[in-house]
Amino acid sequence: MAKKSKTVNYRKAELIGKEGEVIEETLESLINRALEAENVPSPVIMDYPIEGQNAHLLLFTKKGKKPYYHSLCLCGCVSLYDDESKVPLVDSEYYDEKDEVFNEQVAPVDSNNKLRKLEQHAHYFAIRDNHVAIMASSGRGIDTLEDFFTLLIQEAFGIYSTVSVKMVNIPKKDAFALMVDKPIRSVSFSSSAFVPYLQQMADTQKHAPSKKGIKKKYIREFHEKKPIIKAFFEFLGCEALLDAYQATDDLEGLSVAVEFKCSKRKDQNEQQLLRDFARHVGGIEELAPIINLSGKSYISKEMLTVKDTLSVEGDGKNLNRYNAMKKLAEWLDEQIDLGLV
Repeated sequence: MAKKSKTVNYRKAELIGKEGEVIEETLESLINRALEAENVPSPVIMDYPIEGQNAHLLLFTKKGKKPYYHSLCLCGCVSLYDDESKVPLVDSEYYDEKDEVFNEQVAPVDSNNKLRKLEQHAHYFAIRDNHVAIMASSGRGIDTLEDFFTLLIQEAFGIYSTVSVKMVNIPKKDAFALMVDKPIRSVSFSSSAFVPYLQQMADTQKHAPSKKGIKKKYIREFHEKKPIIKAFFEFLGCEALLDAYQATDDLEGLSVAVEFKCSKRKDQNEQQLLRDFARHVGGIEELAPIINLSGKSYISKEMLTVKDTLSVEGDGKNLNRYNAMKKLAEWLDEQIDLGLV
């Protein structure tokens, strides 16, 4: 089977109560108990209104609804699907018979002509205590897992019905030590304002040959504002400036940079605020933060988050689910055992 290079991100789970208090129980323990709760459905499917009216999140484990462990880590895969997507995900007949999720390419309907549940994105995880390793198929994968764990816990426990799960980015230990040892002068980040995407051509356009005589299936002609930049300009009341710029040709040439300066470097409250801010922006994929320290030294984005690249078995666009979970668990165990997180 072919190998695919996939990015793994580390996060530290925090369980937050209704009044903002930190819940002492671990995410691993709560997920284990949730999977044993009678009111949690089998297979584990949570409605996901955040993504649309017909969206759902489905949990895969190697043991149906039961917790699946590799080594010391609780492992699983959460997939987003809706009722109108086109990629086969779950065969209800197969699930009832084998007590597991179907994991092959099959026809969109079963033998009774019933539409199977269909997949859009698959996000893999391994959990040990409150340590979490994540292999996401989209930029919002970490947020999706955060939402899923929150929904699952709230579904399972009345006593924890107000608990929310936060996936907190943690800088590498060397970076954190530098921020403690040397006062922070400023925290800055930059981001392009627009992201291009491919718009499928209309049927009338598909027959027009390209310059090389090859028919094109897609055309890159649209750009959308990055959410963080859009929100920033909305706050300033000048989003119309971006709308005007969008009418020009050089959409990718515009970037926005923001800098937070520290005027009192001996003020520990101010320094802690900047450390917390640096930790947060370090986990946002689309930003390029830089932490400027006293003495003209600095910390780049690569030091502000713990991530790695793993080689995972895959075929076409699909990963081998169990190999992906195995690799995540082994990576997370190594990070913990070596004291890196």
